[in-house]
Amino acid sequence: MKIKVNYISVLLICAMVITSIIPSIEVHASTNEYDCHIITLENNVCLKTKETDSGRVVEYYENGIKLQAAVYDNRTQEILYYDLSSGTETIAPIRYSLDDFISVPQTEAEYHLGSTYSVNSSFSLLKSKQLQLSGTTYYHNLYGYTDSKQYEERSWHFAAGIAVSVICAALSVIFPEATAMAIITGAVSVVGGAILSYLSVTTWVKDSFWVYKFQRVSPNPLEFVCPFYDSFVYKRERKVEVNGDVGYWEVFEEKSSYEIDSIRDDILTHPGQYI
Repeated sequence: MKIKVNYISVLLICAMVITSIIPSIEVHASTNEYDCHIITLENNVCLKTKETDSGRVVEYYENGIKLQAAVYDNRTQEILYYDLSSGTETIAPIRYSLDDFISVPQTEAEYHLGSTYSVNSSFSLLKSKQLQLSGTTYYHNLYGYTDSKQYEERSWHFAAGIAVSVICAALSVIFPEATAMAIITGAVSVVGGAILSYLSVTTWVKDSFWVYKFQRVSPNPLEFVCPFYDSFVYKRERKVEVNGDVGYWEVFEEKSSYEIDSIRDDILTHPGQYI
């Protein structure tokens, strides 16, 4: 089932407007809470998520009774899972490492345009500048074209049977809690607090950047293509794939026109730093 943007938006709104507080007892977590959200699922089931000074806590309720607690520690990147279905909180937790679910990206960056960075017809004149240095006038030109690369940022893999509170705690490291729950409930069935089938989540990033060519016309002709620097990236987008379904690109970082122009001016003024 493809996850829709409006479905995620509805969950985000629900998380903000629900104000009823479910009684709970802290489980090995800081009592200093910063943010608290309640996410309602089906059949009188809900998740309570909250930020603490050491991480986050995710609690799972059925009919107002807390049956699970997952505690994520920012320092150790561990998740302690407590099964409270027996009615006691003295049972030893199951320890998970975040690395248990995250896989290292295996794909190389995919360049879609002129990835050789050679002089070609794609370059267009962007800006010119005259400099006076020690009585000599230098004439500089800057050419450029846009390129992009797409690469896998990270992936999460959860086997069938993993507690939903553990999955929510793991995914909420990078996603807002409501978005994490939208991913889970939109892709797999949750019964008895656990997922019935595997869940695979992959995030992709697309960097859009400029390729620049510097040219000194006189007095000493000089021409070179600037190596790729992170500072040439002007827009970054992210999309999420869930169980193989392709998501939507969303911009999460973008430079202003002023920042882009400042970089170009610096190349024209200090070309030696960009060789």
